[in-house]
Formats: sequence, structure tokens, C-alpha cells
Amino acid sequence: MTCKILDVKIGKSLFLSWLLVLAWMSFIFYLSSQPAPVSNSLSKKVAKTVIEGVDKVEGRDAKAYKLNKVNNLTRDYAHGGVFGVLSILALSALRKSGFKSRAAYLTAFLICACYACTDEFHQIFVSGRGAEFQDWLKDCLGTILGLGLYFFVAAFNKWS
Repeated sequence: MTCKILDVKIGKSLFLSWLLVLAWMSFIFYLSSQPAPVSNSLSKKVAKTVIEGVDKVEGRDAKAYKLNKVNNLTRDYAHGGVFGVLSILALSALRKSGFKSRAAYLTAFLICACYACTDEFHQIFVSGRGAEFQDWLKDCLGTILGLGLYFFVAAFNKWS
């Protein structure tokens, strides 16, 4: 595949890598575009599923767990999780684009941190939502954890 604007040959793997980054960013945008009641309903469904799973595994009564507490944890972990995935996708695309190790990690972090910032700004315009500095920090923490996971998997594969 050739990009007419830059006159650069782009391999299918590289193109697909960046397409996945953009698709995941779109997914994040979709999630953060949901009004507060819709978003809360979705995370409560996940929380109920977690509680039911714990109930089955540990034999505890699911009613012993507070739904709101598990719901808040679900929402917190979702921030880190979606940005952890984004960081892995971005780092992979950057490495395929020819970025060296340190530059790739730093650039992936900056891409994710900047996108997290724009995501929080975007939520100002969504009914019942708002920009939260703590949410941005959770996104950045998820990014760091994703990059760390990528590093350790890559190192493990190199040593094996």
C-alpha cells in the first residue's frame, strides 16, 4: 500500500497496527460519550457479574458485597484497563513504524496521556459527566501498567 501524500510505502501490518490504535481510541470515545446514567448502568451490570462470579467461586452470599463499592471499583479499573490496552496497541504500532525502544515507550505514553486529557475534556460536554483529574491519573496509571506489561512480555520472549 502506498500513501500518496507522503510517498511512503506502508505495509499491511503497519497499517493494521495504526488502524487498531484508531479503532480503540474510537471505542474509548464511544464509552465516554455515554451519558452518566447509561455509563453507570453498564458498569453496574459488570459489577453484578463480578459479584455473582465471586459468589460462585468462593461460595459467599453475593448480597454481602455492596454493589456501589464494586461498581466504583469497576469504573476505576475500566479507566486503567482501556488505556492499558491503548498503550500496548500504540507501542506496537510505534515499534512497527521504526521507533527505537525508549522513544517508542515515551511516545506511546505521550499519545495515551494526551488522548486521556482530550477524553476528559470531551466528557465536559456529555450529560451528567465531567472532566476529573483523578480519572486522567487512572488513565495514565493504566498506560504505565500496559507499557510495563509489554516490556516484560517482550523481555520474556527475548530470553526464551
